[in-house]
Amino acid sequence: MVEVEVKIRLPSEREFETVRQHFQTNGSLPTKIHHQENQFFDGPNAELSSVRAVFRLRFTEEGRKCVATLKEKSTVSASTGVAVAQEKEHEVDAAVGRRVVEDPTAFSELQGDVPSELPETAKAHRG
Repeated sequence: MVEVEVKIRLPSEREFETVRQHFQTNGSLPTKIHHQENQFFDGPNAELSSVRAVFRLRFTEEGRKCVATLKEKSTVSASTGVAVAQEKEHEVDAAVGRRVVEDPTAFSELQGDVPSELPETAKAHRG
């Protein structure tokens, strides 16, 4: 599966409302809104952010679903200006994910749920 994500940084709520009104006028507003909670982790010495990587737990479906994601440094195409980042995701037990959010020292509980293809860097560094 290929996922294309377009992010647009808007300077204020006012600009957001302008964009929202445009889509509403053109019949392009989503029919369903999905709420999510994102929690980001790094090591005590910024081991992940120093190499422009991110480890995230994302809770969806009112907290019933949790996905662990490791995003690696993005590369920008010189010809198109489009940034591409490698991303590895794995669904984990939501209760374990919640324990890690409440107490990051419980990160080792996640390791059993996270497959080996997620680099050891993400498993070893918790903050």
